Amino acid sequence: MKEEIRSDQFLAGLEGLKNLSAEIRSFSHTQPSYMIQPLLEFHYGCIETNGTGGAAFRTLYGRFLKINLENDNNQHIIRAAEDSEKSWNALADSYKNAAEDFKKSSKEKKIALLENIAKRAEDLYLAEKNFVDAINSHYKL
Repeated sequence: MKEEIRSDQFLAGLEGLKNLSAEIRSFSHTQPSYMIQPLLEFHYGCIETNGTGGAAFRTLYGRFLKINLENDNNQHIIRAAEDSEKSWNALADSYKNAAEDFKKSSKEKKIALLENIAKRAEDLYLAEKNFVDAINSHYKL
């Protein structure tokens, strides 16, 4: 099934993460081929090196939660934060690895690389949703 992203879809927060996999899958037909590798490098940088959050924020927040919730019997929140951190790292790694392989890959391999990133984005959405749900259930939000 071909997923399309619409210009009116929101690309921030949980809704943005939910739509991210479709956005990634669309790169091969919405972006000029020479722009895809820089896009992948940029996305990796945004998660891991550019200071915009992602895995770095989840690492810091996870440590904060461990300190503040360890005696509060809320291990499900701590585990959800750790799963989220791992998912952010896996997504970043998939961007980095795809960017390294992209130029020298066949068209089929490029689509497979994008599909791998899209699957990591889906995993991240589920991990982040689980994390939000764990916090919301704890605080009865």
